[in-house]
Amino acid sequence: MCEFCTQHGQGKKWYLSAGNYSLEVQEENRFLKDLDSFGKNFNKTAGMAQQLLARIKNLPQPLKNKGIAFHERMQKKFHFGQVVPLEDTLKILDMMNSIVLLPCICRYYYTGKADSYCLGITLDVMGEGFSQGINKSFSHIPHFTGLEDMTGDEAVSLVKKFDEMGLVHTVWTFNTPFIYSLCNCEMKSCAGLDFSRQGLRVMFNGEYVAVIDPEKCTACGLCVKRCSFSAIFRNDTDRIMILDPTRCTGCGLCRSVCRHNAITLIDRREHAVARSIWYPPS
Repeated sequence: MCEFCTQHGQGKKWYLSAGNYSLEVQEENRFLKDLDSFGKNFNKTAGMAQQLLARIKNLPQPLKNKGIAFHERMQKKFHFGQVVPLEDTLKILDMMNSIVLLPCICRYYYTGKADSYCLGITLDVMGEGFSQGINKSFSHIPHFTGLEDMTGDEAVSLVKKFDEMGLVHTVWTFNTPFIYSLCNCEMKSCAGLDFSRQGLRVMFNGEYVAVIDPEKCTACGLCVKRCSFSAIFRNDTDRIMILDPTRCTGCGLCRSVCRHNAITLIDRREHAVARSIWYPPS
């Protein structure tokens, strides 16, 4: 399991531990203050990360490694994510008593469009503080309006739709281990996926890895188009699909387009190659 499972999940999946979603545990006032600052400064922070990447790339390898490791440690303390497949995403939603549909701050940064693809989630045992805090935080960003409180059933239907669209489900901390959002990401407009692709670690792979059953696979190639991480390719000689476990993040999206149920997810710890690979491919 990823290191957060040991540190924040008592050896189980940390994102399925209810305590990591509780505003009471997080200390509500601190959370709202920090979230307000996060909303105000997101574009500046993302821009600084891009500049850091540019500088690090030009450093000698030993200094480059130190720079990346330092940034990773800071990220893990404040804002870090993990890929989560649909079935675990639904388990998370089933635990929540406060769900807010909100615009994706990453999409706004990359495209200028305030599309609603993210869910603010928590066990808000102290009332409406979470919804109010998110509304206040995001009100600083132009065009971010119409944040919507959702029921559990509405959120489940929406996440299933996002899964069909091929969006990668991820959870994100805010002052780790408090988890405040469940995002639905695409490579071209997600800071987490983009920075990971460039070698800056800001998220973990999922707790799973995909495997393909060659007896069921017809090599149709639909899974290749669905994979955001180029983990699947066709072997034309043998007319089979090959999955590279070193590139698989365990999102499980390839399964939704497989017409013959040839793709399944297994526990990452049970895979001989992928068991120690906890970061998306760069």
